[in-house]
Amino acid sequence: MTRHPATPSPARRRAEDVASPDAGFTLVEVVVALVLVMLIMGPIVAAIIVGLNTTGAASTRLSQSDDRQLLEIWLPRDVAGTQHLLPGTTTPGATANVALSASNCAVTQGAQPAGTTAALVLQGNGVTVTTNNGLTSTSTYLYEADYVLVSSGSSKRLVRYYCNPSTSTSMSMIVAYGLTSATGTAPASPTAPATISLAVTDTAGNTATIQGLERS
Repeated sequence: MTRHPATPSPARRRAEDVASPDAGFTLVEVVVALVLVMLIMGPIVAAIIVGLNTTGAASTRLSQSDDRQLLEIWLPRDVAGTQHLLPGTTTPGATANVALSASNCAVTQGAQPAGTTAALVLQGNGVTVTTNNGLTSTSTYLYEADYVLVSSGSSKRLVRYYCNPSTSTSMSMIVAYGLTSATGTAPASPTAPATISLAVTDTAGNTATIQGLERS
């Protein structure tokens, strides 16, 4: 007598399908899983985006802060070497927001075209003392520092041009990035050493004013 295996009941087949590792997921389970993933990932992605934006803004503020410190170092030094009147003349040593002439340092050494507006032009006379065989001779020279706002992409940068004929020195350096404006202030007809200032505004709208006192 041949025995045939009993046919499992429908309830048993469903239980075996559920227990089988190859049974897969139902559509409802997949939808629920996707919803949970989106709920979890949404805040994480938002936090990453905010973090990146904050980092970029912080980097910009730090860069602009460093630039201000650099300007605070150089401008007072240049102003301190500026005479309120050049010796023997009625020409102010400091002029603000003026067009550069062909003889200015930023033109002769900095390749800026004549007529370019400089926020500040600072000049002063220096003296060179030379001793030869016990004889001493002196000569004077004019040194100059020009502060010029130069376009750089969507913003501007402030460049310092410096010339010192006594040492045949000429140099240029960027003292501030990311600016929208730079405005100098100097008396037109000084009668005594005055305070010279330079106000700069960055792309974030922050304004800083750096000052220095001329020498007599």
